Formats: sequence, C-alpha cells, structure tokens
Amino acid sequence: MRVAKLIFALIMMIVVSCGRQSLDENSFFVSPDGNDNWSGRLAQPNAERSDGPFLTLERAKAAVREFKQKNPSATEGATVYLRGGTYQFSQSLVLEKEDSGSEKAPICWKSYPGEKVIFSGGKEITGFHKLTDEKALSAIPQEVADKIYEIDLKRIGIQHIAARQPRGFGYASDIPLENELFFNGQAMTVARYPNSGWLKITKVPQWGEKLIYPGSPYQKRDGIRTGRHYGRFEISDPRIRQWDRDEDVWMHGYFTWDWADAYQRVGKIDSE
Repeated sequence: MRVAKLIFALIMMIVVSCGRQSLDENSFFVSPDGNDNWSGRLAQPNAERSDGPFLTLERAKAAVREFKQKNPSATEGATVYLRGGTYQFSQSLVLEKEDSGSEKAPICWKSYPGEKVIFSGGKEITGFHKLTDEKALSAIPQEVADKIYEIDLKRIGIQHIAARQPRGFGYASDIPLENELFFNGQAMTVARYPNSGWLKITKVPQWGEKLIYPGSPYQKRDGIRTGRHYGRFEISDPRIRQWDRDEDVWMHGYFTWDWADAYQRVGKIDSE
C-alpha cells in the first residue's frame, strides 16, 4: 500500500551510509514482540519480560531524540535495529530534521542482521464464517454456496471502506484507491462474471432517453457515427437474468472504443 511504499523508500535512503554501524551502546531495538514501556536497549525480551525492545517505530524515534539531547557530542551516532516480522501502520512514519544525524555520526534505521522486516499499511482479518445471508445464498449455485465465507469489516474496526467509483477513460486519475484484499501473499479479485475473459456486446441500440455520446465526427459505420450510444447495450448471456437490478452491479469493459476501458455502475438491467 502507499504508506508502506513511502516508509520503505524513506528507510532505504536513510541506511545508504549506515553500513559501518554495529550493535553497541548506541543501539536501539524494535520488535513485533516488544513493548514501548521497555528501554529498547535489548535485542529481545529478557527472561522476566521486564525489559526488551520497543514495539513501535514511533517510540524508537522518540528514544533517538532523547539520546541526541543527552549526548550532543556523540561521535558515532545511533542505530535503530528492526527485528524480523511485520509492522502494521495506520499512518506514515515521519522523520524530520531533529531525527537526523551527521556524516560522521549518522542516525541509522536498518533491519536486524539476517532478519526480514515487512511494513504493512493493511490490517490482518480474522473471524470469517460461512455465508448466511439468504438473499445472497439464493443467487449462488448450491454446489458452491457452502464454500463462501463472509465477515463484517466494521465489526473488526475497519470503518473507512472506500466506495467504488467510476474510473478509467474519461475520468480523473486522482480517484482514491479501493480497498484491497490479500490472501497468502496474493491480491484477490473482486467477485466477477465470467471468472476469466469477457462477455461480448452483441448490439448497441440507437435509441434511449438521452444521447450520451454523439459519436466521432470523422468516422461512420453503417451510416452511424462511430461510438455513438445512449448508454445502452445488449449482451446474450442468460446469467444476467439472475442479477437483481437493485444490487450494486458494476461492469468493466470497452464500452465505446476498443482502446479505452472504464469501470461503470449498471443503472438498470432489462433481462428481456
């Protein structure tokens, strides 16, 4: 996600000249198994779990600032080591002028030797259960209905669910991104039909309540301007008879030009 990419880029810039730092008295540690009430001076929790690494990067940032204030003449700088694991972010980590070191005494942020660190702007989702909504089950083939699971995102704290918006050709490029779901490291596809490939537009009726696009003034086909349409088209697939016109149905396709795709919400479905 954007937040993770920005943080990763920032960390990469910071550690360019940090190769000479070692684990010493100028080191701080952060770990997914840490605690922000600890000193942050130990690479792992002690046996009594009374001290150990920090839990968050924000706490480590504050500790480095405190270190600089108490040691203004430090000649070796300081290093923050991130233990292996996934760090969840709900906002960006911002490092400013007071978080910087100098060429001779750099402030370094780096992964712990030999360990993999992942920054994630997402949220782990647990608590799925089998689909129980009767209306949804009525629209799903019986042979697969028992394999579908659901979860209420708002109940687990995900309040900001991005609404789907028309996008693609003819729309602004700064439309907010939709929520994404990943499973086993793979991006999931929003439920769609067909599962692969495309439905074919069989006809574009040249009538309707409003002319949406008058067509190209330079090309004609069968005496009609190329691309002219009233926001209507026909497809010959019986599956659409199962779709409720009140559902939130969207289509992704090439509706006017074969080089310009768009995501559009369906206004009405006439199954006849």
